[in-house]
Amino acid sequence: MVYSTFLAGNSPDTAGHGIAVDASGNAYVTGETWYSNFPTTMDAIQTSFNGDSAGPDAFVSKLDASGSRLLYSTYLGTQASDWGRGIAVDASGNVYMTGGCGPDHFPTTPGAFQTANRWGGSFVSKLSFNTVPPPMTMASLSGPTGDNGWYLGTVTLTLSVVAGAKPVSAIHYSLDGGPYQIYGVPFPISGSGSHLVLFYGVDSSGIQEALRSQSLKIDTEKPECYVAALPASESSPNFNIQWLSFDEGFSGVHDYTVYVSDNNSAFTPWLSHTTATQASYTGQFGHTYGFFCIARDMAGNVENWQTAAEATTRVSVTPPTTTATLSGLAGDNGWYIGIVTVTLSAVAGSNPVSAVRYSLDGGAYQTYGAPFPIPGSGIHQLLFYSVDTAGVQETPHSQSLKIDAVKPVSRVVTLPASESSPSFNVQWSGTDGGSGVRDYTVYVSDNNSTFTPWLSHTAAIQAPYTGRLGHTYGFFCIARDNAGNVENVKTTADATTQVPALMAGDLNRDGKIDCADIAIVKASFGKKAGQPGFDARADVNQDGVVDVRDLALVSQKLAAGTKCP
Repeated sequence: MVYSTFLAGNSPDTAGHGIAVDASGNAYVTGETWYSNFPTTMDAIQTSFNGDSAGPDAFVSKLDASGSRLLYSTYLGTQASDWGRGIAVDASGNVYMTGGCGPDHFPTTPGAFQTANRWGGSFVSKLSFNTVPPPMTMASLSGPTGDNGWYLGTVTLTLSVVAGAKPVSAIHYSLDGGPYQIYGVPFPISGSGSHLVLFYGVDSSGIQEALRSQSLKIDTEKPECYVAALPASESSPNFNIQWLSFDEGFSGVHDYTVYVSDNNSAFTPWLSHTTATQASYTGQFGHTYGFFCIARDMAGNVENWQTAAEATTRVSVTPPTTTATLSGLAGDNGWYIGIVTVTLSAVAGSNPVSAVRYSLDGGAYQTYGAPFPIPGSGIHQLLFYSVDTAGVQETPHSQSLKIDAVKPVSRVVTLPASESSPSFNVQWSGTDGGSGVRDYTVYVSDNNSTFTPWLSHTAAIQAPYTGRLGHTYGFFCIARDNAGNVENVKTTADATTQVPALMAGDLNRDGKIDCADIAIVKASFGKKAGQPGFDARADVNQDGVVDVRDLALVSQKLAAGTKCP
């Protein structure tokens, strides 16, 4: 390929439809363009676009034999649609072109064949233009280069010009839309962002080359990235990490490298040169993790190295959970009345269960294998816990249990062979090696009859019993402990006694000392022997008078709690 070049502005709607070449190899092109930025030369017939978005202008351009210089270029058109379709050149350099035009004052010359056309149509034009080659200016850039066409610092721009047919008079340039200046020496361009330099050369006869441009991008700022805050602890080893960034240097963030520290170890790359802004991290239970990120922008600037984590979290550990199940013969008040079997069950936490251990009554810890019995009366203390495969141990649990497998023993205290009163006191006591005696049921037999309950489930250990004169009484008691154990049934009396058949105080000889006997004393009270109303039965102490001493002797033998009128 000898040469190949574009011929257009900065918009896509330009098309060439005809080309011709002269003896020197210069190329002549005609066509149509829709926009105002098509390149023209200073000596153009029409330097500005007269069309609009609804219609184009025709154009004619001349390039040198190398295709590197635009020798001449002009619009040709009105506000209507105009377009070039064919072109030719004669030996003298005159250009002939034809095409179509709209009905709106397409340029014509005096004496032309047809100077007006209401409806539009075709046109034929002959052009003769100066083909003296203008200067050609080139731009070169130097500076610290980055990635993707960006510079990382100040750029120096140098303009150099090659003369055309005549010597160069001056080079003019404009930076970022500023006023045109005359170029003297290379000049610096600084500041992050995109910059545009427009420039052209002018020769000594005033011929100006077509406007040229040079764009450049500078990014001197390093990007910044930070990992979003994490909760103090994570319940799962799989948790999400997010990171954010910004870049003040205009090129934009290109990618990230995210670093992680495990339990305060050195930071190592987790994700390298990723464009993602979040990801799931998989850690381990009981470990603490720190994260920071380093951003790189499109220009190649890399963020400064971090020395500390931007976000930290700990993967919390859930220990195993152990429960104890007790089975056995249950008694009262939380007591068991026989052997208790213990079953320990563990549920895994964060890791599988490795072992279950227990200690009984302060003994050494043992590894649990199967349900085990706890015999023996007393209060027992069971400690137990589980440990997982990572060595994480739960806080030991405590389980107390009470066993009383022994029945209580009780006995009625020995009574005198004979009582001096039909109302007499009975005492009893009991012992229990486990839970302790709760209560007693006291049985009585009257004259060797069947034993029947006298007092049931009483916590008392003595009580007055009122019998009858001439009767023999036998007593035993049955104890019940706090665990619910009941003493074995007895068949014989623990203690026996007899109330005599005749007893001072039984004044009416009915075998009882009661209010009837008190009434006899009261009826003769104050009477002396020989006086009317004196009843010898009422003179209990036989001193010849019925008085308070006789009343006292009878009252002392009344059953406890007896009240007489």
